[in-house]
Amino acid sequence: NEMLNRQPPIDNPEEVISYRQRAENLVLDVNDKQNSIETLEREASVLANAARRAETSALNSLQTARRDLAAAQAAVERGRSANDIDEFYRAVDLYGAVEESLNAVDELYLEVLVNDVDIAAASGLDQARSELRNQVQSDRSRLAVTVKQNAVGEARTAYDDGRYAFGVGILNQSQDFWNRAYGEDDPELDGWLTRLLNAQQALGQTVIEPTDPLFAEMNQYLNLANRYYLNGVRIAEDDPRNSDALKAFRSSEDLVRQVLNTFPGNEAALLLEQKILRQTDEEAWNASTRTLVTDTRRAVSRNDLETLRGDDRQKGLYAQVLVLRTIAPDYPGLGDLIESVEISLGLIPVPVDPADRAESLALSQQAWQIWTNLGTPGADRAIELLDTALGLWFENIEASNRKNTILLESERVPPPPWPAEALSLFQQTNQAYSEGNNILAQALLNRFDRDYPAYASDPRISELRRKIEARQ
Repeated sequence: NEMLNRQPPIDNPEEVISYRQRAENLVLDVNDKQNSIETLEREASVLANAARRAETSALNSLQTARRDLAAAQAAVERGRSANDIDEFYRAVDLYGAVEESLNAVDELYLEVLVNDVDIAAASGLDQARSELRNQVQSDRSRLAVTVKQNAVGEARTAYDDGRYAFGVGILNQSQDFWNRAYGEDDPELDGWLTRLLNAQQALGQTVIEPTDPLFAEMNQYLNLANRYYLNGVRIAEDDPRNSDALKAFRSSEDLVRQVLNTFPGNEAALLLEQKILRQTDEEAWNASTRTLVTDTRRAVSRNDLETLRGDDRQKGLYAQVLVLRTIAPDYPGLGDLIESVEISLGLIPVPVDPADRAESLALSQQAWQIWTNLGTPGADRAIELLDTALGLWFENIEASNRKNTILLESERVPPPPWPAEALSLFQQTNQAYSEGNNILAQALLNRFDRDYPAYASDPRISELRRKIEARQ
């Protein structure tokens, strides 16, 4: 009204109405904008509060990560001082805890960034998490070498002592830690794993483990069968024609058959079976032995590992020739035959080809020359050559030791921190995998490789890639 009063008199009433309408619209527009500003301020306050809460949680997780990192480093020092492998494995677990805390920091940092860019920049979280992750990666890479050295030593001893399951467990644990440190399998650990797994599989049918639910019952059968057998032998020695001897052998045979029906490769049962046959019908035993030797030679020549190894349904030839060695250790050609079977099954190493051995040694020397001349810039090439050397002859201890030395002494440049977009895409990929959506996870992983090739070999990506590929 004041505005209208200041205007010259307007004679036309329609103009008065028009001016009044325009003034009212202007007031309404100002009010709307004021309301919009207040709404934006409230929303900004909500986002800022959410960002601060996420920042607080991230800083707490960062503090936990630093505490666990210090504990891990202390455990490594204790392990080195006392040469105590248990301390090294304690450090392995602690580094795993550090990584979990850092993963939580990554998620919370993204939450801060989405809610308030200024708070995210002022928090220092991006630099802190990057520096801590680089420190963890550097420490863990060196520790992985120490753990691997111990695992290979334990594997050698376990192999020599026949403790295959123990050796496999140690190697798997070391390989898993190596993967988290380097993003790939170590070929030397792979070689030992293959050897011990083959041995474990080959001999798994020959004994009944005490942990097997049927151990007590089968053991009772075997003890009773052996008693019947010895009784039959005693009777036959006094009177070979006494029918009670045959009855005792048949009773023993029935019990042995019950064990072999469940554990067809059990060495104790097979041994007793052959003893009974030799005692009751030596001609038949001679014929079966000749057949066994012929079949075994044929299986070796054909590399028929299933027939040599056996399974839950059939007794393997290897178990049977071991029994033959117990009964007739001087059987012609038996020693060489068993050696050829054990080479086929991986129980003893295949004699290395002299040419492969020579090339392996030459590559080891070439790699060491590169490292000596170039240092860290030549580390990747030197390690590549040493891996090739170990592939030709995985018991090349010189190549193994040189690889370990280079990994421990090379000074790797820490990678730059992941951009927020890469971190977000990684978390989306991980979430899709966790939810069982493998197609989406693979598609997101392909996009990550395309958009962020510099981070494609990061251990986190390598581990997730292996998980996704394992489901396909």
